[in-house]
Amino acid sequence: MIRNFINSCKNADYKGIIKDLASDVVFEKRVNWQPVERHEGIVELEDYMKSSLQDMCSQDFKIRSSWHFDPNGAITIDIKHYPPDVEVRPDSLMKYRQLVFRFKAGKIASITEEK
Repeated sequence: MIRNFINSCKNADYKGIIKDLASDVVFEKRVNWQPVERHEGIVELEDYMKSSLQDMCSQDFKIRSSWHFDPNGAITIDIKHYPPDVEVRPDSLMKYRQLVFRFKAGKIASITEEK
């Protein structure tokens, strides 16, 4: 489910993005552990993903190899990507993000993005 979500974001596949989400999914962005944005429910999250304000879709995300499985059920992954407007891609321009996924009844119930 996590790989499908990331690949759907990468390809701006909105049906794929929402496919495995709980209807009451919560998507939260945090910068330095402080919430800066929050979207609740599939409709609100899909609207955000389709908006010009989002920065999740059409990024060339690469999932890093280490995943953290929390005893409480959360799965944390690290992703890396280059900014979309960069033609020359030295490693020094690589951007990193961390996503924490939580599940409920076989669906993704929440996604927290840390920058």
